[in-house]
Amino acid sequence: MTSKKKHAQRNAIGTGRLIASLKFTALLLALSLLSSAYAFPNVFLSGKTAWVAADQYGHHVQRSSAISTRTSRVLSSNITLGTSRSASVRASFENLAHYLATLKSNIGVSVHDLSHQHYYRYNAGQRFISASSIKVPIMLAFLATLERQKREPDAWEMNLLATMIKYSNNDSASILYTKIGGASGLTSFLRKHGIRGLIANPGAWGYSRISPQTMVDLLTRLATGGMLTRHHRALALNLMRHVQANQRFGVGDTAPRGASVALKNGWVIAPDRLWAINSSGIITIHRETYIIVVYTKAQPSLKAGQRIIRSVCKRISTLLA
Repeated sequence: MTSKKKHAQRNAIGTGRLIASLKFTALLLALSLLSSAYAFPNVFLSGKTAWVAADQYGHHVQRSSAISTRTSRVLSSNITLGTSRSASVRASFENLAHYLATLKSNIGVSVHDLSHQHYYRYNAGQRFISASSIKVPIMLAFLATLERQKREPDAWEMNLLATMIKYSNNDSASILYTKIGGASGLTSFLRKHGIRGLIANPGAWGYSRISPQTMVDLLTRLATGGMLTRHHRALALNLMRHVQANQRFGVGDTAPRGASVALKNGWVIAPDRLWAINSSGIITIHRETYIIVVYTKAQPSLKAGQRIIRSVCKRISTLLA
C-alpha cells in the first residue's frame, strides 16, 4: 500500500471515529437538554473514554429560578453503540428519565457499569432510610473484624451471617451490629475504605440513612476487591446470591436470564407512616458486571414500592444487558 493510501486510510478512520463521537455527544446533549426542560434533579451520566478525553466533550446545561441556580452535567464516554442500537438506547434513557421525574425526590438511583466504567445517577446523593440494606455493611464490617482477629467465623457466627443476609433476620443483625461496635464501629469501617454518606443510627440500625451512591461505592469495593480478603468477599457474595426468593424483588427478579445476582433488599415503615423500600445488587452476565441501587421513600404500601423498584430495575437491566 502506498504512503498516500495509508495516509488516506488513517484520515478515514480518524474521521469515522470523530463522527461517531460527535453523534454520541449529540445524544448526550439531547439528554442533558431533556433533563433541563423537565427539571430532573441530579441527573448525571458519565464515563471514561479510551481515545477521547471525556471533558473535551463535556456539556453544561444551567437552569435558573428566582431563588436558585442548578447545573446538570452530562459527560460523553466511550459507550459503544451500533447505529442500529442508538435510537433504541436513546429512547430507553429518555423513558427512564421521564419515569424518574414523575417520582421526584421520592426515589434515588445509582448504577455503575463496572465493565465499561459508565455511571447513571438520579438523586444519588440523597439519603434514604436504609432498612435491611444496612445488613450488607454490617456483614462486611464483621468480616473485617474477624480478619483483624486472624480467624474465621465459628458455627454460631456463620449462622448469624447466613440468617441475616439470606432470610433478613433482624435479631441476627442486632447481635452482629453490637459485635462491630454499633454505629461508631460501622462508620469507622466505612471511612477506612473511603466510603461516606451513611448516617448510622446507634439505637435502631434499620433507621440509619444512606445514599444510593454510598451503597454503590460499597458494592463496587466488594465486587472488585477494594476491601476484605478474596475468601471473605466470596463468602459475602455467596450469601447475597442465596437470598430467599420472596426477598429478591427489583434487582433480583428483573435481571436478565442466566445472570448471577448478589443482592440485599430492605423495607420498613418510616416514622411518617409511609414505606421506605430499596433494592441493591451486583449483576454479572456474559462476563459483564454492573451494580444497581434503587432507594425509595413515601410509598403508600410495600407492593407500591416494589412495583416502582421493579419498573426502574427492569428498564436499567434492559439498557445494560
